[in-house]
Amino acid sequence: MNAFLKTNFDFNERALNHFKEIYYVKSSEQSYVKNEKLDILDIMYKQLISEIDIATLNKTSNVKDLIHRGNEILNKLKGIVDNNEEFFIHELFNEKSYNDSFQLNIMKNKLVMSMSYAFEYASRERFAIGGFRKLDSVDTDVVRNNNKVQINLSSDIIQQLPSKRVVKVDQILFEGKQREINYELVKDYTFSNILLDSLSQGKYEIKGKVKIYDRAGEFDIPFKEKFEVK
Repeated sequence: MNAFLKTNFDFNERALNHFKEIYYVKSSEQSYVKNEKLDILDIMYKQLISEIDIATLNKTSNVKDLIHRGNEILNKLKGIVDNNEEFFIHELFNEKSYNDSFQLNIMKNKLVMSMSYAFEYASRERFAIGGFRKLDSVDTDVVRNNNKVQINLSSDIIQQLPSKRVVKVDQILFEGKQREINYELVKDYTFSNILLDSLSQGKYEIKGKVKIYDRAGEFDIPFKEKFEVK
């Protein structure tokens, strides 16, 4: 059985390295992907795996302490995946019923699978981790078209999402006061084009949200953008 667990660990370690590579590439290109808590857990994970390997060979280390530290990492990883059960591992065995070497190999497998899920989760195209994430990188382009004004809202974050999304405008302010303005959402390459009736000159603010339909559920991402009609 230990031979099987070793093979299983090696297989899952390849998956972990695959998701790590994706995570590090994305975090270097997009700062919002970086998760410092996960980076710290990765250091703890490597150290613990090394100690488990030494303990398995020498049979001298405190197994209970290693198992306890492993469970602490597993519990923290649940927070990394926002307690999403789709990214939890199921109990492999009741390791307490087996010898020290078997218990340690089970813990290694639990850790490598959970770390793999955590890096997969962290590198996914999600933008509402831990609740709402405000879009702070929206570009506005105001285009006049006959008697209409088209507001093009574009965002590198939203436009790269393959997930289904719906844009809703909650409020339009003119010079700081709410104003009833008819609008129409126009599909285009941007994440939203808002076609408005002809606007008076002045400063405007649009508040709304982008609803994302993702494997992990539905997420509302608020946005707020200001523009001026001259």
